Amino acid sequence: MRFDQVANGKLFSAILMMVFLIQLSSGITLEPQSTSINSCICETNLVKIIARNPTNNLESVIMSSSGDKPWVIPGPKEFNIGSGGSKEITAFVTPDCFALPGKYSVAVTAKTATSSATSKIGVEVSTCVVMEDIAEISICKGEAFKAKIPIKNIARDEERIYAISLSSKDGSSKAITAPTKMTVGINTQKDLELAVDGKLLNVGNYVAQIKAQALYEATSIPTTDVDTTNLKIEVKNCEAFDLIAPAKADVCAGTPTIIKASLVNSGTPANVRLTTNSQNVKITPDAGLLHEAETAPLEIAINAQAGSQTAKLFAKSDLKSVEKEIEINARECQGVRMDLESDKTICSEDGASFDLVLNNRETPNDYKLSISGIDASLSQNTLSLGKGETKTVKVIIPKDFETGNYNAKISAASKTGTDAIARNFAIDKCFDFRLTGPSVEMCSCEEKQVQYELINFGLKDDMFSLKSESGFVSLKETTAFVKSKEKISLTAKIDTCGLKTLGTAEEKINGVITAKSQSGKSDSLKLDVKVKSVNQCYGIELKPKSTDIHSACEIKSQSVNVINRGSRETAVSLSANLGSKVTPDNLLLQPGESKEVFLVIFPSPSRCGTKFNVEMKAEGRGTTATKGFAIDMDPEEITPVPSATAKATALPSARIGDTIVAQINYTNDTLMIKTLPGTDVLIVGEKTIEAKSNEEGKLDAPLSSGTFLVTLSKSGYKPLTMQVNVTGNQTGIGGFGAQGSMDSLPMLLIAFLIIVAALYFVLKRDGSDEENSQEDESEEFDGDDSEEEDEKPKRGRKKRK
Repeated sequence: MRFDQVANGKLFSAILMMVFLIQLSSGITLEPQSTSINSCICETNLVKIIARNPTNNLESVIMSSSGDKPWVIPGPKEFNIGSGGSKEITAFVTPDCFALPGKYSVAVTAKTATSSATSKIGVEVSTCVVMEDIAEISICKGEAFKAKIPIKNIARDEERIYAISLSSKDGSSKAITAPTKMTVGINTQKDLELAVDGKLLNVGNYVAQIKAQALYEATSIPTTDVDTTNLKIEVKNCEAFDLIAPAKADVCAGTPTIIKASLVNSGTPANVRLTTNSQNVKITPDAGLLHEAETAPLEIAINAQAGSQTAKLFAKSDLKSVEKEIEINARECQGVRMDLESDKTICSEDGASFDLVLNNRETPNDYKLSISGIDASLSQNTLSLGKGETKTVKVIIPKDFETGNYNAKISAASKTGTDAIARNFAIDKCFDFRLTGPSVEMCSCEEKQVQYELINFGLKDDMFSLKSESGFVSLKETTAFVKSKEKISLTAKIDTCGLKTLGTAEEKINGVITAKSQSGKSDSLKLDVKVKSVNQCYGIELKPKSTDIHSACEIKSQSVNVINRGSRETAVSLSANLGSKVTPDNLLLQPGESKEVFLVIFPSPSRCGTKFNVEMKAEGRGTTATKGFAIDMDPEEITPVPSATAKATALPSARIGDTIVAQINYTNDTLMIKTLPGTDVLIVGEKTIEAKSNEEGKLDAPLSSGTFLVTLSKSGYKPLTMQVNVTGNQTGIGGFGAQGSMDSLPMLLIAFLIIVAALYFVLKRDGSDEENSQEDESEEFDGDDSEEEDEKPKRGRKKRK
């Protein structure tokens, strides 16, 4: 075999060996290496990542985050992983409240002293608020209309408060009213109610933009979580009025007679003109603007001669025409004729006075007047009228009259008979209003906006001043103007953070709001607020399978269910004392949700053979739950090991069911353990190490002087716990928690190059020795000829050329 073949073969074997060693020494890994999530703005997402340690060493891991945005927080941030072990990490990814929709990349990195690994998370950010489009609405000019726009909050973590705004290029937004804010629950859809006032729009087509923008909870600053939709409005001319008049009229011939009629509008406002085809008939008024839902009174004056005739009445606007007919029967009349004109509704506080007109249609006569059905009075109770003479008497309704509808009858009695007329009087208050509001259910230390209403029942428009009488209630509006017979919605904010509630009970309180009108009237509203206690809203329960834990001075874990007994989502932080820990140590629980965690008890040399108590604590939003555990550390056997370096002895055999076997030596500040392959090793002292022995059952741990408790455990074997006393200072770097200035890969490459260089020189030397050996054989074969001996070195040099 030639020298270069030998060298190449050995060099190739060395390279394969180094590659194998590099693979065995690869560091921390994260799974998955990359993933993606969909998130809306300001929403917290939980991404589960598994960290694995494929090395033969205990690794101390520090987590960090990076990426396009500082949106990711890994938890826990520091931990240890033993050889072959794994650890679940939660990456909390929260696009900030002012992020723009789009695609982003963030990452979490696990770094040890010798290696690092990264898990990349693609985050596609969208808005949480979604406004659904609605079909075009069509209204009549002057018509009032209510539209509903569904708003959905797709966030999975919390309710959102949205600021509502309106805009338009055509001025249509001025005709639309909407709440300035609305709250939408988690993954909930709610209707935004809009009121469209057709009185403020002309005939035509309009487009208004409706925007919902989430507010940052802490400062109420608008965020980038926003959506818009367009409201298309078609305004049509929809005039719908009618002329209401009697079909027949019996009148006294030659005597003017007034017949009551009216124009009733059930459509949009219209300018109406009134005419007739008869010279004996006149309508008053003969023109005017008829408002929406208005009933305008009319007087039809008839002055006809004896006989019968038909008169036509016309009500016309630019878009509509109405025609009515009246059959008039004029006859010779006797007695007194009475006409009384009154308003539709009378203001109680003001009272009223009306003219009663009497006309005598016969010979001179004396009349006695009276009124019944209402506690009103007449300016005079008797009068004398000559033939054809007319006089006026006042009908007086006093101030502060009791409200209600009254059917009144006025009579005029003479020696020849009695004439009477009937009239209806509607009496209502000038100023009257009420405050109304809902019952509210809240949590302790919570803020909520509620809507309450102010209703003006009075006949007149009024101005109101508003005030909160309760410290935990604040008002958005302190003044309000309300038209007659209308109501408005107002906003109050209730903040229960300053209130004290019982630990496990709820409390009912009243938030008082008062309103005083410009007229001097006042009213108060008691908002019924049911405040749930912190426990009712965020209560946490710890429910272990058992509170008694027995351990033979080895690691022991106990399953514990963490239950959210409250009515709100809550984040829970978990901890335990006396060197114990809880894993995982943080949870996010929905109402009624239960998740399993583990309380892990680590043995300590000072506690072996003792009984003690460990307290586990769960802390939520203002609530704390604790659970005590009774720990019994009763070691089966603790084997002392000398502190001096000992010569290794043969490892005794071990069978399933027997106590696990082990050798322990200490040298060069390193504790060297030889036991069964795949054994779990826990070293507890001033420094705690968790690891697993390799395929040969070996494990090296760097330790300075001190006393340590070593626990070995493996499935199928009884655990072994030993107390180890070691002395000396750590001078080298062992396989656990090694701290260095270089990552593992560069160090391995440097080592690899050094070994290759050394191997090259060794192989080169071996090759030279082989050639020299071949030359010696050649010399022996050629004999002892001195002349040839002088020639051989020269030939040898030629060959090497």
